[in-house]
Amino acid sequence: MKSPWARLALFIVTLAVALAAVQRLPHRAPASPSVAPPAPLDTLVVTVTNGVVSPDRAAFPLGHRLALTRVNGGRAAVRISLAGYEHQLAEVPLAPGEARADTFTLDLPGEDFAWRVDGAPVGQLRVSGSHLVAGHR
Repeated sequence: MKSPWARLALFIVTLAVALAAVQRLPHRAPASPSVAPPAPLDTLVVTVTNGVVSPDRAAFPLGHRLALTRVNGGRAAVRISLAGYEHQLAEVPLAPGEARADTFTLDLPGEDFAWRVDGAPVGQLRVSGSHLVAGHR
């Protein structure tokens, strides 16, 4: 095989055989993007009657979502809020018998979250857990 054309033909045949062999090898499936499961959903109904909130204490884990319903069970309009979570849960005025439902993520840990009715603390929400990422010091 001294002819350059013969060498080129041999190279082309060898390349075709190699490509055919590679094509028959098992292929990996494309990696599917990992999707984090949604945070667990907890529910809480807070009822305000004559300036008293029920339940007056509640606790949930950090990172959970909370489906909260605020109910005015009294005979006068009230404003109810959750101190410390104003960034996710606005203060709402509730007429007598009115209810308001919201869902938000419990993203701040602590025991200092006060239910406020017309600005006065009347109950407490505790969010258990650490603000540190697991395994981080």
